[in-house]
Amino acid sequence: MAIILRRTRLLLALGITFFLLRLLDNNKVSNTTTLISLAHVRTYTPAPTRPELPPGMMVEIVSRGRPVARDVACDVGCRWSTRSSSIVDVYEVLHSPLRIKFSMEGPQYYPTLRVRDNADMALATTSWDAEVPVPHVSNADEIVGNAGPPILNAKSGATFIAHNCASRNNREDYVRELMQHFPIAALGPCLHNSDSPPSTKADNWGQAKIDMMQSRAVHLAFENQNEDDYITEKAWLALWSGVLPVYMGAPNAAKLLPSGSVVLVNDFESPRALAEHLRYLERNETALLEYHAWRSKPLEAHLRKLYMPTNDHVECRMCRWAATRMLNLTWDHRQQRPSSPYG
Repeated sequence: MAIILRRTRLLLALGITFFLLRLLDNNKVSNTTTLISLAHVRTYTPAPTRPELPPGMMVEIVSRGRPVARDVACDVGCRWSTRSSSIVDVYEVLHSPLRIKFSMEGPQYYPTLRVRDNADMALATTSWDAEVPVPHVSNADEIVGNAGPPILNAKSGATFIAHNCASRNNREDYVRELMQHFPIAALGPCLHNSDSPPSTKADNWGQAKIDMMQSRAVHLAFENQNEDDYITEKAWLALWSGVLPVYMGAPNAAKLLPSGSVVLVNDFESPRALAEHLRYLERNETALLEYHAWRSKPLEAHLRKLYMPTNDHVECRMCRWAATRMLNLTWDHRQQRPSSPYG
């Protein structure tokens, strides 16, 4: 009897399946994929794809009324004029009302960098909330790829290089007090007390700064303002030069730099306490090397995810933003591409 019941149930289930398949064949379903099981029917909508910009579309962007003069390599037609050397510039997208406000400076000196003048304006600034973020390191692979070996056997003390001695965060006052407890070689115009190393290459600004940094094992990478996301070459060149940066600046720096790669001023209650830690590192090479461990590791996943979308040149990304707006698509500023309409 039990065998007969099992066979009866199996035949009934097969009959229901056959009936449903015939029903679906007679009522064709479009744009969906339908899966049949003996227990239930489930309907799935295919995953949406991210829209692509038309390859034949041309975007032209000019600075201060200059004529279009050059093509920019991009996945959308992209032509530019020459760009001005203005600290803050507003670029015009021809044949549209769109404008792009651009600068790599910080908003505490230039408050207009926080403001979109109207709904047709985008920001291209160091803020990660800008439509087109412009970090001072634009290629994720550069972060680890450009990092030199650690500088360990250098003179005691730290370097400090700055021109602006009227900072928004009073960095110069902090350095003055730190000088009372730890030797600081101030190699720039601000608080200058030491001459640059003779090997400095004056014709290459970036290399010249690296040469100066490498005269000590520690560099005071102090920004001129404490602003989220505003991390300049002060930190990046120090990391690449092989020295240990002591960092003052962006409050969210720990999320934007390799983990454990810098000494954060905010972790210490006073310049004296920071000086004690720096003296400890001079005596303890093992502890110092812990700050350099990131150099031999792959770039962390969260940093790669953050910086990879900015690998494309900023001029291309501005053209891409303009094309997206001209086609009435939605811009995904995190991915630097038009977003899927389905999120």
